[in-house]
Amino acid sequence: MRKAMLIMEEKKNRLKVIFNIITAVVFIVFVITLCPKEMQNDTFWSIKVGERLVRDGIFGLDYFSIHENLNYIAHHFLTDVVIYLVYNVSGFAGLYALEIFLACIMAGLLLYLNNLISKNRITAVILFILQMIILSGYIAVRAQMISFILFILEIIFLEKYKKSGNSRYIVYLSVIPVLLANFHMGVVPFYFIILGVYGISCIKFNFLCFETVEKTDKKSLLALIIVGVIGLVTIFLNPYGIDGVVYPFKTFENKFITSTISEFKPYSVWTDGGLSLFYSAIILFVLIINKGKIKLNDILLIFGTLFMNYTSIRYGSLFVICSSVGLRYTSGLNTFFDSLNSGDKKALYCEILFVVFLLIARRIAFWSDEYIPEDTYPVKATEYLKGNISSDIRIFNEYSWGAYLMLNDIKVYIDSRCDLYTEEYSNVTIATDYKKIIECDNEWKDIVKKYNINTFLIDVDTSLDTLLSESSEFNEVYRDDTAVIYCMVK
Repeated sequence: MRKAMLIMEEKKNRLKVIFNIITAVVFIVFVITLCPKEMQNDTFWSIKVGERLVRDGIFGLDYFSIHENLNYIAHHFLTDVVIYLVYNVSGFAGLYALEIFLACIMAGLLLYLNNLISKNRITAVILFILQMIILSGYIAVRAQMISFILFILEIIFLEKYKKSGNSRYIVYLSVIPVLLANFHMGVVPFYFIILGVYGISCIKFNFLCFETVEKTDKKSLLALIIVGVIGLVTIFLNPYGIDGVVYPFKTFENKFITSTISEFKPYSVWTDGGLSLFYSAIILFVLIINKGKIKLNDILLIFGTLFMNYTSIRYGSLFVICSSVGLRYTSGLNTFFDSLNSGDKKALYCEILFVVFLLIARRIAFWSDEYIPEDTYPVKATEYLKGNISSDIRIFNEYSWGAYLMLNDIKVYIDSRCDLYTEEYSNVTIATDYKKIIECDNEWKDIVKKYNINTFLIDVDTSLDTLLSESSEFNEVYRDDTAVIYCMVK
């Protein structure tokens, strides 16, 4: 009898190991299918900036555009260096592997955070799947991936510290600001926002509908204040010092950025398919049906980032990450899942795995096998420029193609380091003049003369394309389905 029981127990353990292996494999494959193979603008210019940093060290001027004496701060210089080094060793294949590696770390930490807060594996996994589907739109070889990881770690450390009071989490939290300052300076302010929200949770308030502490937790509050002060000091430990620190504030509410770059524009149900709206509705529904009081810091974190989400698509990622704290209020759902017998739980896990398989299959069906798609970037037109146009060209290019031209050692009019060309950052009108030319403003000829532009590389079948085709000052020298090149008549 005992031998039969041991055999049965061993069989169960084997099945559990097999199930865990299958789950891990599905998890990795799921994350991989969320990682686009197509490279992005930010990746291209990070390669070139990183190359310059490795070759010449820290620099403070722009060397990649046709404009002179523009001060430039590589505000995520360590990211640029890492991207260049990986590219230098293994090309785009290496960068794609790096993207998958970072995405797996981000996904693993996000799932860990969900389990930490929820204490129910099923609800944690369900929310995780939704989160990753939305975050897939933000996955790319860029600094943002590293800041996502650091923000998730920040929330994990804060949650751990609140529960255990262990001072080692304070040490971990103190390291994050200096990492952000060197990997992605532009998002540093949000670190202090999250820290401040958790600091508020240590203070006693008299709110009827929100849960607050019985008495102010002076020890924890003091610890978080110390962490904040340390952070305010260590963020200056970047190659650009105070100039690096003030960078996010100089670019905040930049008119050109918010009106031109899609991810900085306000959220739209029509353009974004309503997925973010559906997700935020789920989070709000969870809070509404919650029978107990809601922690004030959770309300601030969820609704603060939700507001940011609807003011700019870019901030949707922060809302998705911070919404994990909403799992604290799924007790009713957790009770239901906990009441299921082991057979029902296995069936539910299989159903979740089936859904994930369907998502994987859908992603594979729309898979792109190109690192640089020719219908997105002017690949052939750039080859023509390099082989047929003299090196002294002063080019006017489409904004979204600038970084690709940088990658090919062609000096640009504008690129995705767009803050560099704005009045708020550099006190220049380069970005404003770009819009005037693209929109065929009456001043376009004067602007062309102002910058001594002698070559245009623009999208086909646009108003500017038509305007140049009718101009006696420029001749069309190249055209394909993606781009057209005009050169000044000599």
